[in-house]
Amino acid sequence: MHDFKMSVGAVLLSVVVFLLLVVVTRLFRRPSNVPPGPKGLPLIGNGLIMKRDDLHMVDEESTSTEGGTNLGDSEDQSIDEGEVSKESVPDEENTDFEVPKILTEYSKTYGGIFSLMVGPKLLVVLSSFEAAKEALIDNGAAFSDRLALPLVTYLLGIDGSLVLGNGPKWKALRKFVFSSFRDFGVGKRSLEERINEESTHVIGILDETNGKPLDLHHTVNNAVSNITFSLCFGERFDYSDERFKTFLGKIDTNMSYVSRTDILQILPFLTEMPVYRFAKDNFQSLIDFIKSLAKEHENSLNSDDVRDILDKYLLEIKRQEDSGEEIRFKKADEWRLVFELFLAGTDTTTSTLLFFILFVTHHQGIQQKIFDEIMEVVGDARRPQLTDKPNMPYTEATILEILRLRPVVPLGVPRMVDKDTKIAGYIVPEGTTVFFNAFAINRDPQLWDKPHIFDPTRFLSSDGKKVIKSDTLLTFGAGRRICVGETLARMELFFFVTNIFQRFHFRFPEDETTPALEGIFGLTMRPAPFKICAERR
Repeated sequence: MHDFKMSVGAVLLSVVVFLLLVVVTRLFRRPSNVPPGPKGLPLIGNGLIMKRDDLHMVDEESTSTEGGTNLGDSEDQSIDEGEVSKESVPDEENTDFEVPKILTEYSKTYGGIFSLMVGPKLLVVLSSFEAAKEALIDNGAAFSDRLALPLVTYLLGIDGSLVLGNGPKWKALRKFVFSSFRDFGVGKRSLEERINEESTHVIGILDETNGKPLDLHHTVNNAVSNITFSLCFGERFDYSDERFKTFLGKIDTNMSYVSRTDILQILPFLTEMPVYRFAKDNFQSLIDFIKSLAKEHENSLNSDDVRDILDKYLLEIKRQEDSGEEIRFKKADEWRLVFELFLAGTDTTTSTLLFFILFVTHHQGIQQKIFDEIMEVVGDARRPQLTDKPNMPYTEATILEILRLRPVVPLGVPRMVDKDTKIAGYIVPEGTTVFFNAFAINRDPQLWDKPHIFDPTRFLSSDGKKVIKSDTLLTFGAGRRICVGETLARMELFFFVTNIFQRFHFRFPEDETTPALEGIFGLTMRPAPFKICAERR
């Protein structure tokens, strides 16, 4: 009898285990008719491949088909890690480039739209222009919602968020930001003067180095941040201001450390533990700083003198209250708008400017062409103006080439599909997380000739006198969620580049290793720290 009971127990246990395996297998199995993708491991699916350093980056050295003399004394050859060429290398010799790993490699096997299983969660990656257009533009309504990142939701919530919000409140806030940018000079002469003025502070710091090696990150970050501050608060900070330095330092720490695939995104409650507590404390101190500035601002609010975006926001709250209409903006959310404008705009533009300086210092011929164009159009007796931009196609083309090769948000901010949608013949189910792989699209050989070559002339007409913009350059996103700060970013890039290169020639320190061109991936992609010498022209 005892043996019989043991046998029955063993059978029942086996049945339970079998049923659990069936349930788990079905739960973690890729649904039918979704985009194909690699097989994963039991329970975790493809989770192990979602490592922060391998999502999009390569160990590559982009070279140039155009640019004359570069640093170094090596003969013409394919360029390997850490090397630069004496002369431009013919295109056909540049075949030894490593292509972007993991996600872009999968797109070669499974196509421009493929899927991964991360645990029981389906993830879809758009890696071709056709798939991205069909999803983000042709089916923009279904793909316009943002995924609420667990860490951000845990620490900050999403109410009142411009970046992660969805629905009517988000639409109203986005419309407000576009309107505010127009009102306070984005794309106009008034902001041109602010950026030119800020550039003089950068030039002053570079002058003080007397050509000695300098890490430009903090100087560039200070300058870009002050443009955002001036739009939001109507004033700028001195670079030596301790509050300003602390504020930017904490933003830099959080942006460089916390990745969308970091353990904190999976287990955000770990920010309550001592080892990760700094992330939560940093966010809170940033919020407190902005709230203190907003309080000072509110005390001097004057409806007859609207100074900046914060003034306009506070007055819009009052207007909604007085009119009796639905109140979409809350005073409690005022910090959030400023906070996100900084996070979305400051780090990205800073990184793009640093990549620009890094690339053209690697390619001295290109740097010289930019300087020659500045001298021809602007000269050295005045500051650049918006009206100069159409006459400076080579400088603009180089900026576009940097945006192509180094999109600083290479996978975009993840979207979430709000209903079952057919893309490229596959079903993308409701609730699916979608990544937009701008890094892969910007290197698609079907869209770009020799895509791994750093060549600004790809954006120029045959006579070199006109910029040819490509609809396939999707660095700022596409569709309803296209970057709200695109016009501001392009304006900052043009004026900081022209002001700085009008006055300085850049070279790498002779006694240090030449910096590589790869990026470091956190919440955004940024160049690895490097030092550079700025020599007065």
